[in-house]
Amino acid sequence: MSRKVLESYLKSRGRSVPKPGLQGEPLPDASVGHFRSDTSRSTYELCRRWETAAQQYGDKKLMQARILGYMLYYCPDEAARAAITRAILSCNDNDEQLSELAELYTIFFIRCFRKFKGRSPTTQSHPSPDPFDVMKNVIFSKLNQAPENHSEARAHALLRDGFRDPFTGKYDYLAEQLDAVDPPELLLEFGCASLQVAHIAPDSTYFRLEGVKTDYAASVTAILQQFGYDFEKFKGAKIHSLCNLITMSLDMQDAFNQLRIYLEEIGTNTYRVKKFKQTQMVPGHDIKFSTDDSEFYPVPDRKLIALHAMCAKVAHMSGAGAYVEDLDRDVEDLGVLASNGGSADVLSHALAVVVDFSYPHCVAVG
Repeated sequence: MSRKVLESYLKSRGRSVPKPGLQGEPLPDASVGHFRSDTSRSTYELCRRWETAAQQYGDKKLMQARILGYMLYYCPDEAARAAITRAILSCNDNDEQLSELAELYTIFFIRCFRKFKGRSPTTQSHPSPDPFDVMKNVIFSKLNQAPENHSEARAHALLRDGFRDPFTGKYDYLAEQLDAVDPPELLLEFGCASLQVAHIAPDSTYFRLEGVKTDYAASVTAILQQFGYDFEKFKGAKIHSLCNLITMSLDMQDAFNQLRIYLEEIGTNTYRVKKFKQTQMVPGHDIKFSTDDSEFYPVPDRKLIALHAMCAKVAHMSGAGAYVEDLDRDVEDLGVLASNGGSADVLSHALAVVVDFSYPHCVAVG
């Protein structure tokens, strides 16, 4: 829901939109053993000192200090933590450069993994192909070929996952149409739904979005490669690789894309669904991914899942997730810019996507 619609709705009921404030939590003490490197530990303490000093300069500075601190705290491995440590130290304790670095991680990391739900798209002149026809084409012609588009990716993911959502246990309607479940009573027990596929690594956010400029995509790739993953192999149609896809029901996909839930690894290809708010519904069982053909139907990649989890935790704990959501809503509603400069953050956020906009400092650090 856009901010203007929300304001209109609340105004009609005599209420006003709450003024957004900083969400998130203070950086915790570095527990013994959390940081293997003395350099990373001292850099984290630098972030904590900056957090304390930033309190006098307002919510945004405070959020930026927490972003850098939580990026270090929740890093999935030591190599990535070392890269982020080098990026922070390259700022030479300069407040302006630290702010730029935090903004860089906000736009080119958190915003990429957090998919914004904007206005509903207009009706397309070329509707999506029928899922049943796509599935037949995949089964008879492309069973051992990499998917080339979203529809084929969904069909391949359903085949790998037995037409079932590992989160809710529901089956896709295609399972009933194709008589693919044995015994069929399972369909009655768990029910059917129109299942979706969630991309773990960013999809249209920067690889396939029309209007995204080369500099923006290059900056995103440079940031993500700090985490030791070759995101070049996900460019173009390769973004639909099955190691980057998870079958989900629509509500789980929305929560996953909005970083409201994440997966915590507890064993080989086994995960526990974690949430930040008590009101968020999650399954009460652990999830285990499996496949009968690891060459053509690989399970979701554990490194990508860990990266999504890190992003979710940083976004929530620093307050950056709510900050990005507010800016996305403001960009959607953007009409006339405030003459007093109050729209500067919104304009900067919009420019980051639609023009050649990148930060000169630290983009290539790592």
